[in-house]
Amino acid sequence: MGAISDDYEDFETVASTAAGWAEEDGLRVFGRQELLSELADLIRTGYAQAYILSAQPPHTRVADYSEGRADDLWFLLTAAGIRALNELDAQPDGG
Repeated sequence: MGAISDDYEDFETVASTAAGWAEEDGLRVFGRQELLSELADLIRTGYAQAYILSAQPPHTRVADYSEGRADDLWFLLTAAGIRALNELDAQPDGG
């Protein structure tokens, strides 16, 4: 959730960010399929949204998510996702 909490991010950036955090914490790096599944869950629960970004108006359009399109989409947490992330961060163990 943190990887898409403050800006639109493409899948490559999400994967790279998650891998960096896992390595810093001494955890195994998540595989592509695991990350795709997590993104799908976040979107399905209303915590994230997929978008198509364009240099031409409209600059952002909500997009239907599918794993096959993941490399062509951008992702961002919704307001509900930001609230959920903040609740996780507020837990004594840091979520």
